[in-house]
Amino acid sequence: MEQLQLPEFGGLNDRGNVLAELCSRLPSLPSTLRYYDEFNDVTRSISNPQERPNFELMINGQSIRLDFTHINSDCRIIFKHVFAFALSKDLSIQTVYTYLSGMRHLTPTDLAALIDAGPTGIGLVWRALRGRALPMSAYMTAKYMLHLLCTYRLYGWSSDYVNFISTTLPLPAQEKYRGVRSGDAFLSAEEEALVVRYLDDVTEQLRHSGAKQLLQDELADAGMLVCSYQFAMRPIQIAMLDVRHVRIWNDEASKYPAVHLTFHVAKQRGSKKNVAMTRRVKSEWTPIFVHWQEHLDANGITGTAKFFQAQSSQEVGTRISTLVRSVLNSKDTGTATDLRHTAAQRLVDAGASHEELAAFLGHTQTDTGLVYFSISASHAERVNRVLNCI
Repeated sequence: MEQLQLPEFGGLNDRGNVLAELCSRLPSLPSTLRYYDEFNDVTRSISNPQERPNFELMINGQSIRLDFTHINSDCRIIFKHVFAFALSKDLSIQTVYTYLSGMRHLTPTDLAALIDAGPTGIGLVWRALRGRALPMSAYMTAKYMLHLLCTYRLYGWSSDYVNFISTTLPLPAQEKYRGVRSGDAFLSAEEEALVVRYLDDVTEQLRHSGAKQLLQDELADAGMLVCSYQFAMRPIQIAMLDVRHVRIWNDEASKYPAVHLTFHVAKQRGSKKNVAMTRRVKSEWTPIFVHWQEHLDANGITGTAKFFQAQSSQEVGTRISTLVRSVLNSKDTGTATDLRHTAAQRLVDAGASHEELAAFLGHTQTDTGLVYFSISASHAERVNRVLNCI
């Protein structure tokens, strides 16, 4: 098959003229760009973005740099406008960063071709660009630049084409749940038993000796493991859990205290608000949280302080995977994502409905969990029994 090429420009000047022309037609960037740092619950600002060689962003507790220094000067201005535009669309700063990180894969020629194509020529340009198998972020950067052109009604684009850009310009095909379909993302029954045994052993040690025999980090790691294994919580949700959203009280009906944790999840597809999820810790594992709470109380850590005292979601993910791999004696299996997939599949195999799975995972759409049902042997058996009764 003949390889499609991006439209040819007469030379560097032609390409540069397109980029320079767009820069001249765009308004000045705001003197300050602001975004919400959800992890620390503060609004942060980027002053004088026009002149900054890079943007220092706080994302999930980490300082991350969006670097423009090695980008053509005209492209740099355009990409900064795309960044500001994406921020205005109520996207999380992590999503904006993820999309804009693809800018380094787009050359000045790519950008000029996308700009100059207009609505009538974009199909051919997009097909050629897509054929190069760039990272997904590069295509998202390109799409948001086209949305920017729609907003300012430039090069034939207008708000009438917003849906066209979203639906007609395809993204590269991705197998999002490859590890789930293959089974590589799941812990085996034997591995799950080892995790449960570890948590049981920690609890037993606490009941007999208190927290004296455990390092404080070990106690916190065990608590984070419970959140990941029992509730399928992501590292960011575990890291953001604060002291005020942990409730502990004596349960007269049980020899163990009751522990309720309220996690918050970021905005989901189809939702305009944050979702709170309250989960009850398995009774036998509550001593882990009781003793950790006592440690926090002794150090005057209360209110909005982070419950596990982790500085970032990356730290939580690393500590969970390090612990699980130690328990399993494994070099690869045991990430927080593995535990999340395993918990979801465990729920489906136990007979959960689509709605129950969505609520468990904190999803606002029930179709996001279809992959777990498609590979569940017990679900297939239940469907067959129903069909045989018809």
